[in-house]
Amino acid sequence: MKPKAAFLWPSFLLCLRTATSAVLRVTVSPSVIHANPGSAVMLPCHISGTPKPIDLENLAVKWLKGSNVIATYEDKFETNRPGAQMATEKLVQEGDATLLLPRVQDTDDGVYTCSVIYVPDTAEGKVELKVEVPPQLTHGPTKLQLGKPSSVTCLASGFYPGNISVTWLQDGKIVKGPEQAIAHLTSEGLFNAESVLELIPQIVDDNATISCQINHKAIKAPLREDFQLQVQGM
Repeated sequence: MKPKAAFLWPSFLLCLRTATSAVLRVTVSPSVIHANPGSAVMLPCHISGTPKPIDLENLAVKWLKGSNVIATYEDKFETNRPGAQMATEKLVQEGDATLLLPRVQDTDDGVYTCSVIYVPDTAEGKVELKVEVPPQLTHGPTKLQLGKPSSVTCLASGFYPGNISVTWLQDGKIVKGPEQAIAHLTSEGLFNAESVLELIPQIVDDNATISCQINHKAIKAPLREDFQLQVQGM
């Protein structure tokens, strides 16, 4: 009787990791996978260098996020992530061990490893998933009355996840922040946040450059919107 691959994980994995294979290969996405919250994401993993159809008696597939096991195929598919799926027929016929993650959220962010044993060889591939949407930035009216308590607004819209910080500058100098803005969830599953700068305009503020700057995980560098104050009533 041929050995079940299921029994190889605990007892032989250490030894198998040291083995090299000129045949077994695992191919995953070469770039980061970006996804919107609530969408379904395919984490590709394709096994090559084995006979087709694949002999499941000799196969074990394990998906991990970091060090946490997300799903396995050892005689049958099992998952610790609700809703995750793998197409058994495609696995057998095509060597397709792609993992489907429905309704992804920011908690699904991370580096995933598709680890494969096909007796006696091992191979693995890694792919990174980012569930995020960068913000759009706009500002409100900039015409203010001289000497009258006033405010200007900055709106960050359509972003995910909801953590965002705002800094206000005048002529390049920080006048408020950085501070965490209160984000509100929209019906589309994204977030909006508004920040307000309060001031009493003086004559010297006319044509001053006001900047609203935000930081969010979906952008590589701070996003900044500059505008000129117009002080009326002089």
